[in-house]
Amino acid sequence: MRHATRRKSESSQSGEPVTGSLGAGNGGRRINDGPLRDSIGYALRRAQVAVFPNFYEAFAELEIRRAQYSVLTIIELNPGVSQTQAADALGIKKTNSELSAE
Repeated sequence: MRHATRRKSESSQSGEPVTGSLGAGNGGRRINDGPLRDSIGYALRRAQVAVFPNFYEAFAELEIRRAQYSVLTIIELNPGVSQTQAADALGIKKTNSELSAE
């Protein structure tokens, strides 16, 4: 496994690392996030997690999941598209794209 090159982190006067984030969950302590700071995958995942609450709030009344929204959007914009085509377009398994008829 290839390791990311670590960026030299700054230190506070007490020698504690100052890279990373401050948050309520860590008592306000700066956490050294090492190679994660430069990882595009990590940054994308953090962004994804940050927008989840917005999605849930916007669609709470409809009780729709993110995957359902994606499939319905593809179907709406591509009349006559098959489930297989929709799943392929979204990069998901066909079984994950099935919508329950409630």
